[in-house]
Amino acid sequence: MNNIVQEKIEIEKSVRPSLAGLLMWVIPASAGAFLLLFRLADVAGLHRDEATFGLFAEMIQNGFRPLRGYFNFYTSPVHSYIIALFFSLFGESIWSLRASGVLFNLVAVWAYIDVLRRISPREALWTLWFLVTLPAFIVMSRIAGENYAMNPLFLFGGIWCFYVLGLKGQSKWVNRAGYFLTGFSFFLGCWNHIVFAPAALTVVIVYLIASRIKITKISVVLLWFAAGAIIGAIPKLYGAAFLGYPLFPATGRTTHCDFREAFLNMVYTLGGDALYIRACGKILFSVNWFLPLCVLGLAGVVFRRDVPPQKRKIWIAAAACAILSFLGTLAITPNGLVGSRIWLLPLWFVPLLLASALSTCPKMIRVGLGTAIIITNIAAISVNYFYNFLQDKGTPLASVYVGGRYDNSWDFIDLRPLVNKLADYNNKPIYIEDFNADRLKFLLPADCRTRAKIIEDLVNNDNAEPGSIIAFYNIKSRIFPPKIDIGRAAGMKKEELCTLHYVVFEIAGVK
Repeated sequence: MNNIVQEKIEIEKSVRPSLAGLLMWVIPASAGAFLLLFRLADVAGLHRDEATFGLFAEMIQNGFRPLRGYFNFYTSPVHSYIIALFFSLFGESIWSLRASGVLFNLVAVWAYIDVLRRISPREALWTLWFLVTLPAFIVMSRIAGENYAMNPLFLFGGIWCFYVLGLKGQSKWVNRAGYFLTGFSFFLGCWNHIVFAPAALTVVIVYLIASRIKITKISVVLLWFAAGAIIGAIPKLYGAAFLGYPLFPATGRTTHCDFREAFLNMVYTLGGDALYIRACGKILFSVNWFLPLCVLGLAGVVFRRDVPPQKRKIWIAAAACAILSFLGTLAITPNGLVGSRIWLLPLWFVPLLLASALSTCPKMIRVGLGTAIIITNIAAISVNYFYNFLQDKGTPLASVYVGGRYDNSWDFIDLRPLVNKLADYNNKPIYIEDFNADRLKFLLPADCRTRAKIIEDLVNNDNAEPGSIIAFYNIKSRIFPPKIDIGRAAGMKKEELCTLHYVVFEIAGVK
């Protein structure tokens, strides 16, 4: 009984914090903001998808009004509209391309932690520290993509609307507004990127089971939740009705991902190595298994006999959200598309898992292990991500191990040194070794963008123009002679144009 009274007192204090209490929250929030904003335009290098979103935002600035994402029908253009707004406010740059995602993730953190501190303040502060130092949170929040930038906001913002306004609102209409905004937010998340759906469905299922909500209450909630979802669906329904867009993603690819591959990839993403090696091409010191082992080791702590049922319930709910959203994401992901990006939302529940388990431990263990987790995370991010990348601006490799599978590390190298050398060199085409030329296009001055091409264009073009530039990844295993032939083009190596990451040739003529 005394524990319950004490918990209520702590909740009241957490909702109305003193200046000293407020400082306890400001310090970790400031640390997280610093890690998100530090050298935002420089670490890591611009990814081609980010560049594509930037070019898409330019089209929106110029009057284009899309109702679907650039790459596919199961994403929305909402984030691209916001990037266009940031371009208008701050000018076009890598920083303004990424800044909105950082802002929205910080708002998502606030919504997440504000709900927790109202429910169980002991877990909330530790959860905040673990979240803002989580490798997946820091690295992926700095990437300009609709999933990274907005899905956490739609999920935890929706949860905040449901709990703070819907359940705890002071009037009937505030309650209804909360349920409406939850439905609206959850549907926007599904439209923003379909990978949002398993996490949202999981949260709903876990809440219904844990709360044992009455049928009469469900009917009221569902009515307003559905109303919000319908309003949020208007752009999607308009696209389907009048523009011929599909309502649901295509299901032509029926081969699903291997469980072992997906699980290892998620573990390596949680530990951080999958993120660091993709961005930098190497790991300076690995602590990849520290965080996963902490989660596993603390799992048994909450099932001690002396642990209050409410504490155990919070841990079980967080574990269910993490596990079920992982399995749901795995179920809808076609083979070949496994990657760290799809585990973003499941991993947001891990900090709560750690915090809820630690809150049941003696103070010495709680403080000692909690501090060790925070320091280890910050040290790994600082060395393996920031320092590692700033040393050489990435290392281009065709194959790096990311847990369960292999990927490349050239997607995030810094292209700007090459662009700086080539932008004013001549007015000839630039053929770059890449999947597409969008990175080069975004970084070149607007009046030079027609020069940006890919090497495949040159191979299939019999009319290569003398003076054109060819840029290959400078991979250590490759040996480049002074002269090369590509298709009918003959190229001469230009040492003065080469960079750490690229070997550059100039077309001398056509055979």
